[in-house]
Amino acid sequence: PFGVRLVGSLRLRSELLVIGPEEGTATQPDLVRAREVRLTLPYATLWHVARGHTDRQPVIDTLTVGQLEAHLRRDARGRANWGLGKAPSTDTDTPASALPRFGLLQVRNGEIDLDDALLALTLRASVSTQEGTATDRPGAAPAGLQVQARGSLRNLPLIADVQSSGVLPWLRSDGATGTAPLRVDLRVGRAHLKLDGQASD
Repeated sequence: PFGVRLVGSLRLRSELLVIGPEEGTATQPDLVRAREVRLTLPYATLWHVARGHTDRQPVIDTLTVGQLEAHLRRDARGRANWGLGKAPSTDTDTPASALPRFGLLQVRNGEIDLDDALLALTLRASVSTQEGTATDRPGAAPAGLQVQARGSLRNLPLIADVQSSGVLPWLRSDGATGTAPLRVDLRVGRAHLKLDGQASD
């Protein structure tokens, strides 16, 4: 089932969204399978994107996903299945596209399967997040990112648990100095890292 509503803003809903494997790699799993996807975009965002206004910060009112599965693969030569579109420009004079501002970004139940031959890293991670400006409103569910991962790095066992207020503050590239609380408990082999503090960019 798929639905679109156009009154007031563009609202899309889909019970299943699939980004399949790269062409010519039919034996590989789908890159992304998402269920119960809801997206709400104001028309101002569509207008700026259509006009190519990369200096304007796009606004996404709502992006929620009930269940998300991602299969990320990179071979020993560095070829990865997660590269979409053209590679980013290395020209320092080219302005970077602004990261969207979210009213609500929510993934209720995410699973990430990573196999990175370049780093000799394999892991399976469960991920959930709820973040954005709407989480600041009274009565809103508490915001937060939760990640639990298990796998191996260079044949050493890896266990990681991460908690933060969200992933969006880490992705800022506009020079803002805002920070987000971050807790990490990471074990690789006999090495153990614990961090309880703040992080940005």
